[in-house]
Amino acid sequence: MLEKYPEIKNMISDLYFGRNRRSLEPIMRPLHIHKKFIEACRAKNIPLNEYPFNTERLGIRALYRYLEKLSKQHFGRSATRYGHDAEQKAWNSGIGQQNRPATITPLQKVQFDAHRIDAIFGVKLLTPEGDEVLRILERFWILTVIDVATRNVLGYSVSLNKEYNASDVMICIRNCVIPHQKKC
Repeated sequence: MLEKYPEIKNMISDLYFGRNRRSLEPIMRPLHIHKKFIEACRAKNIPLNEYPFNTERLGIRALYRYLEKLSKQHFGRSATRYGHDAEQKAWNSGIGQQNRPATITPLQKVQFDAHRIDAIFGVKLLTPEGDEVLRILERFWILTVIDVATRNVLGYSVSLNKEYNASDVMICIRNCVIPHQKKC
């Protein structure tokens, strides 16, 4: 119906966004916009057997859905309905995607992640003297650096401490940068 009567469509958006000062109210409520909508339909001589006059509530639900759609399509302008602070916050924060550009190239962005493994393990370690020592572990950490774009693991390290520290992180990062050497 709004495509058939573009004047009514423009009037609704003007009243909703407060343009052209067609209303003295700073924020026109949807119920009042509906009244103006019905008045405009009568002024256009729309017959009583056509929409919106042939519905029980005179098209109020469809008008509410249209106003919600307008609000979502024009986020910044619809925020002005709720005052200067809301307008400022809407323009500064945006709607989401513009603030987080997509990562599209490999190695543009990496993530560090640490995974705690809680279990009881026995690990045989060699001392500098050449002796074997059995060490019981209740927890160890697997530290990884992952490329965000390709989801490849660039480097990893295992920390046998109860909590990992800065030197464990540096070892993990070093394993990302230095080429991998096969152990014989």
